[in-house]
Amino acid sequence: KGDKGDQGDTGPQGPPGVISDGSVTPSKFGAIPAAKATGNLTQVLSQNARIAFQWDAEVFDTVGSHDPANQNSRFIAPIKGIYTISVKDNVTGAATSNVTLALWKNGVGTGSKVSYDVSLLAGSAVSFNEEIPLDAGDYVELGATNTSGTQSYTLVRSQNQFNMIWACPAPVRNTSNCCTRSTR
Repeated sequence: KGDKGDQGDTGPQGPPGVISDGSVTPSKFGAIPAAKATGNLTQVLSQNARIAFQWDAEVFDTVGSHDPANQNSRFIAPIKGIYTISVKDNVTGAATSNVTLALWKNGVGTGSKVSYDVSLLAGSAVSFNEEIPLDAGDYVELGATNTSGTQSYTLVRSQNQFNMIWACPAPVRNTSNCCTRSTR
């Protein structure tokens, strides 16, 4: 037996792989990041201040995105992607407006359409769904800002829920449909 010869030239590139329709099923996925928590709490909102709403009871959490014992206002993205955030929050208090509810990403407003001025005298029911791109480690919160220079408010929250569900990978480039990946 003789010495091994030199490696030959690389052959032509084959066709791209194709995944047949129906071949990737939910049983073949890992855990899809999804969390739902509730928070029926009373929180004080001081004058010219802001607070992040707390969610003290988990309904489910597939990958540890929410910790009801530590930093329970935050829902943390474990992987990069587009997340669907849905919130339902009923807020009452002995006050008039001057309070804005908004979705925050990493402690800062998202710049999205999700921001509501609320009149606490009659109570406010806020409900929305929003798709937000998040990197691994980013977090989202629902918060309240008090723009009154003279009044603190006691916010009584009931029948509330916060959901964060991974919807799809982040698109390669901007597309009108977040879950459609473009090819180059």
